[in-house]
Amino acid sequence: MAILLYANGITEELKSADHTFTDQEIYNIFEGFDRIRSFRLYEVPNTWCVWGQREPVNKSPDEFNQVGTDILDQPCYSPVLFIHDTEINPGWMLTDDVILSGYGDFHNELTNFFNEVAKGILEERERIRQETGEPPNLLVMEQKGISEDKRIIFQFDMDKQVEEFFSEPNLSEFAKKVHNFLKFSYKDGDIFAIYADKNIIMVMSDNQVKPFIEKIIAYFQHHENYEACSIIRNTYERWVKYKESKQEKPAPKRGRPRKNSDSQK
Repeated sequence: MAILLYANGITEELKSADHTFTDQEIYNIFEGFDRIRSFRLYEVPNTWCVWGQREPVNKSPDEFNQVGTDILDQPCYSPVLFIHDTEINPGWMLTDDVILSGYGDFHNELTNFFNEVAKGILEERERIRQETGEPPNLLVMEQKGISEDKRIIFQFDMDKQVEEFFSEPNLSEFAKKVHNFLKFSYKDGDIFAIYADKNIIMVMSDNQVKPFIEKIIAYFQHHENYEACSIIRNTYERWVKYKESKQEKPAPKRGRPRKNSDSQK
């Protein structure tokens, strides 16, 4: 197996169809990128990594892979695939002469390496924050799972936020993100989502949706942005109707049991 590292830090194990990865299997992973680049990783023995590149105009901030960037020592806006030498086609002449460890050790060493890089990134961000005097991030979220498209699902709990989060200027940026998501990207669902991008999905429990919506509307009313108030209120009402329609949907009727035919008697 190989390991695919996504921009949000999630990793996924990938298995080749037949012992070694083919050109086509790698192309399929990076379909849509302008170029496919490769790099020999020396921090973890017997590792070859592959990533995609796009033209600068097509780079999205949501796709910036910070861990991948630190590993490759160049800006990375794609997932990064890490392949063990035992699954690289020998004809490509890319493998090390000696296999120092099997896949199990490769997986553990690579995971530990990711964690070390991520820890260094967090420490550097905290150092810069303290030097620049930027306030700490007050938003508290709990990771609940991973979506089918490899985004991290977080739950936003109003009761777990510090009091300062709901005051200016802390609430401003968050409220604008919620408004833009509800205006342009909201889709009906059993669980109410308040924000999403290419890396995360932020959801709420049903009993907190109404008080949260009221608080966000109050923010925009204070700033006299009544268009935003209307959009948020209408989206909430749309979600309520969707939930009610799901509850009122009658159960499917069961047909009458068939009688045994003569041949079955």
